[in-house]
Amino acid sequence: MVKNIIATNKNSEDTFYSVQQIRTQKLNNWKGWKCNALQHVLSIDEKGDVRGGDCESAGYLGNIYDKIIFPKNLWVSCPLEWCKCYLDMPTPKKSNDKNSFLQEIKGIKQDKYISWYLLKQCNFDCWYCPTSIHSKEKDNQKFEDIIKAINKFYELGWQNAKFTFWGGEPTLFKKYIEICKYLHDNNSKVTTNTNGSRSVDYLVNLSSYSNLNISIHRQEVNFRKMYDKLKALSYRDSKNWVIVKCMIEPGCLSKWKSFLKAIQHLENISIHLNTLWGISNDRSVWVDEQMQGYTDKELQLISNFGQFK
Repeated sequence: MVKNIIATNKNSEDTFYSVQQIRTQKLNNWKGWKCNALQHVLSIDEKGDVRGGDCESAGYLGNIYDKIIFPKNLWVSCPLEWCKCYLDMPTPKKSNDKNSFLQEIKGIKQDKYISWYLLKQCNFDCWYCPTSIHSKEKDNQKFEDIIKAINKFYELGWQNAKFTFWGGEPTLFKKYIEICKYLHDNNSKVTTNTNGSRSVDYLVNLSSYSNLNISIHRQEVNFRKMYDKLKALSYRDSKNWVIVKCMIEPGCLSKWKSFLKAIQHLENISIHLNTLWGISNDRSVWVDEQMQGYTDKELQLISNFGQFK
């Protein structure tokens, strides 16, 4: 597994963790810590509003189609009980409590990221995904406006940032591949968070310009068809990576056994096992805790085998 986070304890000893180890071992309770999210991760929604951190908790900065203003102090106090966003976890953080066992968190690489919630439209309806971030309604944004927003980020000095698109299902955007190609042609790294529902040809074409972060949802996916897509992607000629994230529901790890066995031998495909975050009773939002119901054995396996190969 990729251990890309360095945790320094009060004895100045460093331990390396993967994001999934941090989550399953519940080491991500950093409320009140100072976080440098504003210098490393920006989030933008489908209306163009920009906030600090993938969690958006580092403050509102303005609208990308109007004006963006950064505060003088780029360190903010974390208001969340649990840090649950993959891009935020490696962001530099420092404890205010000298008696706390962990004193500092940082990523091995200090990259910059722009997390772009491109559209709400989605063709899936996973029960553990909040209704506030997905719907069947078609998106009406224009390709030209997205390009203007990208250029504005470049003007703000974020030209070296890595762009990550999510939703909804970003590949439903009419000219999504053209967006990725524009970024690629301007030497920007791109990652697409997708449910992998588009055709084999579409995904192979997209992988020429973007990394693929394919989330597999057991209740929505046809495992046979997904295997065929992943097999085709494993043969592609591209430097961009493909990660398969299996969204493991509590008590259901054993139901993934056959699929995992089939795909673990595919070349150029990395496999992650993901726990889920809890969701409110009305399904409107995620809550700040890992979903209840995982057995100790499941958590151990998911933590130890957060990534195959």
